[in-house]
Amino acid sequence: MQRLFTIFMPSQTAARSSLPPGSPPPDLRPLFALFSSGLYADMERSANALLTRHVNDGEVWKALGVAQQMQGKPAVRALRRATELLPFDVEVLTNLGGVLSGLGQLEDAVACYRHALKVQPDHAPALCNLGLALTALGQVDEAVAALKRALELKPDFVFAHHNLGNAFVAIKEPLLAITAYQRALALKPDFGLAHHKLGDVLQAVGQFDKAVASYRVAMTKGPASAELAFKLGTLLAEKGQMHEAVQLYRKAIHIQPALADAHGNLGNALKALGHYEDALNSYQEAIRLQPDRTQFHNNLAAALRELGHIDEAVMSQRRALDLDPLDFVARSNLLFAQTYLPNQPDLQTLRETRKFGVLAQQRARPFQSWNVTENPLKRLRIGLVSADLRCHPVGYFIQGVLAALAVDAATKIEVFVYANQHASESDLLTKSIQTCCEIWRDVEALCDEQLAWQIHDDAVDILIDLSGHTARN
Repeated sequence: MQRLFTIFMPSQTAARSSLPPGSPPPDLRPLFALFSSGLYADMERSANALLTRHVNDGEVWKALGVAQQMQGKPAVRALRRATELLPFDVEVLTNLGGVLSGLGQLEDAVACYRHALKVQPDHAPALCNLGLALTALGQVDEAVAALKRALELKPDFVFAHHNLGNAFVAIKEPLLAITAYQRALALKPDFGLAHHKLGDVLQAVGQFDKAVASYRVAMTKGPASAELAFKLGTLLAEKGQMHEAVQLYRKAIHIQPALADAHGNLGNALKALGHYEDALNSYQEAIRLQPDRTQFHNNLAAALRELGHIDEAVMSQRRALDLDPLDFVARSNLLFAQTYLPNQPDLQTLRETRKFGVLAQQRARPFQSWNVTENPLKRLRIGLVSADLRCHPVGYFIQGVLAALAVDAATKIEVFVYANQHASESDLLTKSIQTCCEIWRDVEALCDEQLAWQIHDDAVDILIDLSGHTARN
């Protein structure tokens, strides 16, 4: 989880109870000037120089810790020393908590924040940081309470709104999370991470266009992120925008070359564009990075099959099944690839097909009752399941059949279609097929069980599978 902390500079008017009586305090004004100028390395050097003469000055240790924090360095030693010398300084305690939280020492961080809140119960930054650490620990109800209290004290606290959004995500309250992120962005429109998190939640609730818009803004408002480029690329690929998806996957790989999923998805996008050789290279790199991912072997096999390397495709499918014998996608793809082998023994194909059937039957839960009736006078309900009711061989074939049935058997047959293709793939042939059907259901978003219940509820008499072992069966 991204950690957003408030980092405090030393106070120019702080009391120095840790100094020996009569000791003149060091001049911290040069440190403030360096901090204001963003010269954190120079600030660190100056603080270290001051400590040679003022080793027991808590404010100098605090300044050193801040300088190290701003450079992304571990500042635990400096801030722990500052808390020893300034035990009631809530800013030091909050800064130390932030460092510990960033190091994954969440329990210790929470202890620092609680100590700070004992000193000053209305300290909004400590409440905000406490909420973030508690969310990471899974203590989300208490985190929400801390963050809401921080916002009561400081309604325009951008980080608190953002962190509250994270907490709502953790307790699966996406609509509340969206509101929290939007409030953070209303206060800070260039908050790149909030745009990213908002995009995540919008995607989770199915608002894909809005998610794309949020990710696009996030890409322009913060440092380059492989995760963000990958997510945006994946959404665009699902919308059929493959050229831009390819660019984004390549950007993700440039930032994080070992991101196996980016290589795998790049292969998918290149394959969709017909660039099979390039797709092959991407899949092979994904497998090199994560050799035990069945998905990558499946996709490699598909590219090999498109290139006519059937024996190699079958080997890749068998490798996927070695990794996961219950991978139905791999087993289905193996059966499909075997139909291209010129010398494949019929008996072996039959054995593979029966094995698929046995495994599928073991996983399925059969219905115990049926809605169909045995009235010979009723119109027979015919169901068709396909992902290819478009400009595709299946679409070309079935359009003529359905058109003829609509004319010659309209009083005897009702046609129910369960279309499993992407909405973006619909075309003129799709519309032509739709005119020949009584009921058309887009079922891409349904899982297998949901689709089975839909067909059951429709009281279909005969169901015909037009996909076999082809894509999205």
